[in-house]
Amino acid sequence: DQIPQKINLPRSKNESKIAQVDEQGNVIREFNSIKDASKELQLSYSGISNVLQGYQKKTGKNYRFVYLEQIS
Repeated sequence: DQIPQKINLPRSKNESKIAQVDEQGNVIREFNSIKDASKELQLSYSGISNVLQGYQKKTGKNYRFVYLEQIS
């Protein structure tokens, strides 16, 4: 598997809705922000952000995330 290229979308990171997805891209859970996902899943903000920006495929706990607008 290849790590996707970094995605630059115009938005405020703190207000963008994100989704936790499985390996097939099916939405598991939606969050109003990276901060909300970080708190609820007890993950680092930077880990989630790195996945969303394409620097990593998944977090240390094997979670994958996408911006909701990418899958809508």
